[in-house]
Amino acid sequence: MATTRSDIQSLVSQPAPPMLPPKRENYIERRWREWLPYCTVEARRHSDPANHLYLFRTRHRSRLINILLAGIQWDVLREHGLDDPTIDDARFNFLLRAAIERRRCRMKTPTTKSKKYPAQGGRS
Repeated sequence: MATTRSDIQSLVSQPAPPMLPPKRENYIERRWREWLPYCTVEARRHSDPANHLYLFRTRHRSRLINILLAGIQWDVLREHGLDDPTIDDARFNFLLRAAIERRRCRMKTPTTKSKKYPAQGGRS
């Protein structure tokens, strides 16, 4: 099947993600194997399945790198499906911001003002 102009433009517009340590590359590859069946089904719905499968794979890798650079842990990533390559960019950005906000709220420690006045038994 023929490749459309928009498919070619989407290939050109996505920069190649940076290389990672081998251990992390193995994790990314293992996670991709979990998404591969779903991406294959989705890619078959388009005119050029091989191109869409390649786009899904590069999208998955770049999103995983963005997620890890944002400080999101693997268990959160797996629980919420943040690395789903079949969702569009707007939905991914929404899910990523929500995960970052949840992490930020969890990391916040409540600040208590513990001023001790002489009448309350504190030293002056």
